[in-house]
Amino acid sequence: MMAGPVAAEPAGSSEAALQRLTSALAANADRYDRTAGFPWDSVAAVHDAGILTLGIAERYGGRGLSLNEAVRVMQALGRSDPSVALPTAMTVFQ
Repeated sequence: MMAGPVAAEPAGSSEAALQRLTSALAANADRYDRTAGFPWDSVAAVHDAGILTLGIAERYGGRGLSLNEAVRVMQALGRSDPSVALPTAMTVFQ
């Protein structure tokens, strides 16, 4: 399990917040690969960090990041834990 919040600010808004999130995901990735378990706490961390609202316009309560910035975040997630990055990207870019 991840200990405490992984981002004091939304992960897409600063490089430091994104680094904290991806470090936490990477720390769990090997365990999930070995156990073939679903990465519930990693998915929760992505949710808690506000990543799932990246593609939603600010006027609708989302983050309003540009496509380039959203792709940068997805690439970072993919490097840390691809099994979390794939469903996250599918949610953000639907």
